[in-house]
Amino acid sequence: MFRSLRCLLSLVWVLFVLGGCAAGGGAEPPQAPQAAAPVMEADAQGAPGAEPAAAAFQAPPPEALDGAGLLAAPAAAPPPAPESGSGAEAASSAAPAKTAPAAEQPRPTATLEAAGDEEAREVGATESEGSAAETGSATGVQVPAPRPQQMLDIEAQLDVEVEDVQEATESLRTMVEGRQGQVIEEAVTGAEGARQARLVVRVPVQAAHDFLAALEELGAVRARNLVVRDIGKQYFDATLRLENLQLTLARYQQLLARAQNVQEIMSIEARLSEVRGQIEQIKGELRWMRDRAARATVTVMLHSTGTYVEPIVRPEARFYPGLRASYLGDFRGDDGRAGYLGAGLSLRFSRYFSLDLEGLRGTDSDTSGLDLFLLTAGGEFYSEFMGEGNREWFNPYLGFRAGYARFLRRNEAAAGGVVGVEILRTEVVTVEAETRVYGFFGSSAGGHLGVQPALGVNVAF
Repeated sequence: MFRSLRCLLSLVWVLFVLGGCAAGGGAEPPQAPQAAAPVMEADAQGAPGAEPAAAAFQAPPPEALDGAGLLAAPAAAPPPAPESGSGAEAASSAAPAKTAPAAEQPRPTATLEAAGDEEAREVGATESEGSAAETGSATGVQVPAPRPQQMLDIEAQLDVEVEDVQEATESLRTMVEGRQGQVIEEAVTGAEGARQARLVVRVPVQAAHDFLAALEELGAVRARNLVVRDIGKQYFDATLRLENLQLTLARYQQLLARAQNVQEIMSIEARLSEVRGQIEQIKGELRWMRDRAARATVTVMLHSTGTYVEPIVRPEARFYPGLRASYLGDFRGDDGRAGYLGAGLSLRFSRYFSLDLEGLRGTDSDTSGLDLFLLTAGGEFYSEFMGEGNREWFNPYLGFRAGYARFLRRNEAAAGGVVGVEILRTEVVTVEAETRVYGFFGSSAGGHLGVQPALGVNVAF
């Protein structure tokens, strides 16, 4: 009887082991109950009797029973690793058949909590990255493009007074060649001892400031002008226009490949030719800007000692106010004629435009106040055969006038021509004598003719 009981317990233990292996997974299972070990040892030693068997068999604890009151299968201990040879191969081949998915394998509470924290961190990081990417794509926010590279166009002009212009010119060439530059223009004028030289050179931008400092060693710098312009934005904009035109060119080429008739081909070819011309123009502008940014342009004027003349900055007049004195003869045909004498103001902005405001009174008028009011505008033109108005004395000219006239409380329009001569012309004052012939019209009295000799003086302001 005891032998039968031991056999039954051994069979139950084998079934438990096989069931645990079939339900086992990658997680570490809890330790198997050790109650059956003495039984196996007793079975191996023979039948010692009922008392050892009874001591070996113990009732399972309540938590080991399933819902039906049956003994739950304990998790099997992991099989020992094979030592070598075919045993290892057999274990490796048998392991996949006996291993259940890891998701179905229960895990200890501490292990679940640690794994849950780690998975939560990974999921949180992934959701953060995903939400950032979705926000950027949804709102259209993009990383701003880098600012266009700074490109400087450097131009400089220097007037240098030297003892020997020829020697200074040779030294200047050597300085330019030593800095990988180039002399693009050179002109030497004047006799021995009073020579002047003008050189335009291009030097790399990196050596520009060093080159300008070295020029001061040639002699005394009398004048210096440095202009630096940033053309980086222009270059960046031109690059964008070029890219757009190249995309347009590719599109037209695709359309040309699908053209169905000669008319479509000719129309697309015309657009292609226009786009190609614009592309070549922009490429030329880019090459020019790259060259301007790569090399500085320096203009050097060399003067012999004692021949340098300080440039004189002359003031430039904005306009020429002045005074006029005039007499106007009014010819009305059968109604006779009348004379008016008066003065006025003249405001000359240039030779081609001036404004005159005049008030005149009749020579035989018995009323108080002005009888004639004139407001005219016009200009003068000078002959190239007679000095073009640049002579100091007697510059003849022709002109025109048009404006408004008020004759004896009647409003009229005035238009006519001018013949005159500048008696004296300087930078400060101009004295002129002229005769104007007007035609007056637009009133109920009818049209009539007026002849107005005048003398005027204008000064620069």
